[in-house]
Amino acid sequence: MTAIVLHAEEEFDPGLPRPTLARMLGDVRAAGFDALSLGLLHVGRDGSKFDESWVIAGELRYNDTLLFSDGNHVGSPDWPEALGDAASTLGLRIALVFGGAGHQDFRAIRLLHARHGAGFAGSGLRRNLLALRATMPWLDSIELCCEDTYDHASFVDFASLLVDLGFDLALRPSMFREFWVKAFAAV
Repeated sequence: MTAIVLHAEEEFDPGLPRPTLARMLGDVRAAGFDALSLGLLHVGRDGSKFDESWVIAGELRYNDTLLFSDGNHVGSPDWPEALGDAASTLGLRIALVFGGAGHQDFRAIRLLHARHGAGFAGSGLRRNLLALRATMPWLDSIELCCEDTYDHASFVDFASLLVDLGFDLALRPSMFREFWVKAFAAV
């Protein structure tokens, strides 16, 4: 089965009013797209610099908008509701892209992994991912776009955590073929 996927970032900002989001999502489907890949999901409160104190809580944000903190959805309910409506009524598959060029999300993952005994049990990141799963049960997948820290152990454990929480994964390799091949085999 062939799917036509639109990759979008700031265009689908979580701060947009629900009617605007609904119209935009309808336009995406009407244009012939089967799936929408939304980027970028990040760990930590601020992406402009790497500061361990901003990462420890494992908060999740979409671009610059904080969405999940302390195991709760803290963003506007309009965004997940409009996306969920598009998934169910329009048949639009929706994925979130985690990471991306110019960001240090996998450096943060490596730090959190080390702080929690080479895993994520009991971490704020795990609680926030659980909240993401509960808030967006219709989410088709999480795409992993690692372009900063190619640490095999923390990447594989993070990918495994996502799978354990019920997410499908897509890998977006860019460099270091051996890293991606080994990670794919391990997950």
